Amino acid sequence: MKSIKISKFSVIISIALVLLLAGVFATLMIYTNTLSKNIKENLAITLVLKEGSGYAQMISIEEQIKNEKIVKKVNFISAQKAAEQLKQELGEDFISVIGYNPLLPMAEVFIYSDYANADNIGQLVNKLKTNPLIKEIKVQDNLLEGLEKMNSKISVAFITLIVLLLIIVFSLIHQSIRLSIYSQRFTIKTLQLVGSTSKYIRKPFLINSSINGLLGGIASVVLLLLLIFIARENIPGIKSLDNFFNWSLLSIAMIVSGMFVSLISTLFVVRKFLKYDLDQLYSN
Repeated sequence: MKSIKISKFSVIISIALVLLLAGVFATLMIYTNTLSKNIKENLAITLVLKEGSGYAQMISIEEQIKNEKIVKKVNFISAQKAAEQLKQELGEDFISVIGYNPLLPMAEVFIYSDYANADNIGQLVNKLKTNPLIKEIKVQDNLLEGLEKMNSKISVAFITLIVLLLIIVFSLIHQSIRLSIYSQRFTIKTLQLVGSTSKYIRKPFLINSSINGLLGGIASVVLLLLLIFIARENIPGIKSLDNFFNWSLLSIAMIVSGMFVSLISTLFVVRKFLKYDLDQLYSN
């Protein structure tokens, strides 16, 4: 009985540790995607308006932009406000030196991250070029292009790692469960010899495996949340990347994965031992 308890504990620990490893990589992917989203939504298309443009002209431009589904928000900056911002950055009153305000009114157009790509932005820019109130349009093309390439490479790398991890997770959990059931192989054969059906024999093993998977999944989630808490307290700026919705989905996925892999592995292992004869049980 003691050995069975130890075996059960080792299975739960094995499930928890391998799921934790997968969870860490998934969390890194969540942080990377959130960071990319934040960067994209802070990239502004700058519209330099013609000299003398005021509130009425800004309303006219806003009317043109607000119906575009890719636009998240528009910030207007008057020539006076732009001068005040530049004055703070320079630390001196440049207007008193040159005698006038050379800055023009501007509008900053921010795009939803899901639409922040070269094609969508290019289409919007082409529409805005037809507006006679806009003198110049500035787009951070190089930064956006570099960000898209980086995201593509990171996504491929993470997906490859997660696929490999899933294979490793299944293999390790399967091996742990096989070792735990191995010690009970003669019990399985005895029940089979006295006339018990395969379904009857499998049932307690499947119930135990689902409980082990559940406990292992919960333990992995607790450990992952502990690591996230430590990271949030010690890594500057990481709190801004919090994504509780994705963490909730990941937690559920880890628990469900633990139960699913545990059940499938147990089913295969028990079925395998049911097919063995006595000689095979002694040799394996």
